[in-house]
Amino acid sequence: MAAKKKPVGCGGMIIAAVFALIIYKNVVPSEPKTPTPEPPKTAEQQEADKMAADAQLGAMMIKSAMKDPASLKFTQVLLMSDGTACYTYVAKNSFGALAEERAVYSKKTGLKIGQSSSASYQSHCAGRSGKRLTTAANLTI
Repeated sequence: MAAKKKPVGCGGMIIAAVFALIIYKNVVPSEPKTPTPEPPKTAEQQEADKMAADAQLGAMMIKSAMKDPASLKFTQVLLMSDGTACYTYVAKNSFGALAEERAVYSKKTGLKIGQSSSASYQSHCAGRSGKRLTTAANLTI
């Protein structure tokens, strides 16, 4: 004997319709979303972005100069208003010990690291404040 099919009642139809509507809403996109264009950057913002990129370049140059690049961790990176980047970092030295060092980078003078950076750090960085880029520098390396 063949099984008798039960007729679908009104409640079953409503449940099926709600289920179909939920699937339709989640699968079919409603309206294409257009990204909101960012307003154009001012000349000052563009210059600030360029100086920050130069500071990141300095961080990568410091890493490439390390005996153990994996040990490098910046403890402070400051970008001064004139574009000079001041770095304080910890890295392993030739003896395998962690040592704190300083470096200075600017487009004009290049990278000053280790002993050659002492006078430059004192004149450009010591006692001054600038824009903090420490997290960005550590993410870059």
